[in-house]
Amino acid sequence: MSNLNAFISNGTCYSGRDDEADPLMLPCGNAGLGHKTCCQAGDMCLSSHACFNGKFGITYLSGCSDPEYKDESCPDKGAFDGQPWTGLVYCNGTSNQWVACSQSSRPETLTSADHCFCPSTSRTVAFTDASILENVVQLPTASGQSVIWQPGHVPSPTTDSSGPSTSATSGDAAPSQTDGADLGDNSSGGGGLSVGAKAGIGVGVSVGAIAVFAVLALLFLRRRRKDDENKSKAELESSGDGSVAPGPFGAPGTPGSLAAPSELESRGARPWSMRSELDGTASTVTPAAAKRESNLRHSDSATPDPQPYAAAEPRNGPIAELPG
Repeated sequence: MSNLNAFISNGTCYSGRDDEADPLMLPCGNAGLGHKTCCQAGDMCLSSHACFNGKFGITYLSGCSDPEYKDESCPDKGAFDGQPWTGLVYCNGTSNQWVACSQSSRPETLTSADHCFCPSTSRTVAFTDASILENVVQLPTASGQSVIWQPGHVPSPTTDSSGPSTSATSGDAAPSQTDGADLGDNSSGGGGLSVGAKAGIGVGVSVGAIAVFAVLALLFLRRRRKDDENKSKAELESSGDGSVAPGPFGAPGTPGSLAAPSELESRGARPWSMRSELDGTASTVTPAAAKRESNLRHSDSATPDPQPYAAAEPRNGPIAELPG
């Protein structure tokens, strides 16, 4: 058994028991899934098993797909059950009655209907419903084509004994609800990135950013250290140009010429005076010799006289006697 599609019109219609209707009458859906009310091709199937023809503006009753005409989908035409179809009129009031009207010519398909009115005496009440009937499904123009289920009347997918659930073959508005459900399943299964992939991308971006910041920090530190080294080197070079070399005895800033007494100063000490002091004996120099010695010492400390006769100074003074 093949899959049954709820979104096509399929089956045979009957206007009464064992009375097959005109082929232009189509089931309001797939009769393989259960008996359906019948209306003319291209018309709108309404609630309460009624139909509406937009070409003539007629609300009517037709038939059903049950050959025995016993199924609940078969409309009750009352006294006009032998007619292929019958017109309807809504009788205003508190009763909400829809009354069937006879068609004198008994046409197999819809034409302009006979005048229909609400009789004041006897009437054939087809059903009771609101003055505005609900749209259920729009029929195609031929059997086997797609129907358009109206909002609130779209059937749920069904399954047969040997196959999976049926699906819509129409791309119109009615089957779009089933299509929307399929799209939802696809979006949750294969579309987009998984949670793990998104987490991996986030970790990779974070690690890359940290690595870039680390490299920049390292370059900055190396540049700063190099600048500090250059600055220290420049300071050392500038300080070495004006410094004073240390003296021979390690005293910084002391000129070396001041470290030792001049060797030219040959008269720094008199041997006779040193010997007399070392020996601890009293000096035997006469007053005249002492005066000469004082003059000699004064001449040593004074500025030499540039006159020529200063070099002819006699050095024949008395010599002190050496002890012993």
